[in-house]
Amino acid sequence: MLSESVTQRQEMGNQLKQEALLERTNLLELKAKLKKEREDLDRESEVMNKEKLDFDLIRSEIKKQGTCWNNRDKI
Repeated sequence: MLSESVTQRQEMGNQLKQEALLERTNLLELKAKLKKEREDLDRESEVMNKEKLDFDLIRSEIKKQGTCWNNRDKI
């Protein structure tokens, strides 16, 4: 009876260790997934910032051309 209790306790301990290991593995997988998503978002942000700069440059060029046309029409 005592050995049966010890065996059950050992089995419970082993089961708890396995569950903890599984939980740690799941957490590490989630952490890796979040890291990848963060990197993807950072890349997207860089692309968007570059596109914004490009659009700002285009807008500036259009304004310059408009000013040139307006000045030409006044002559």
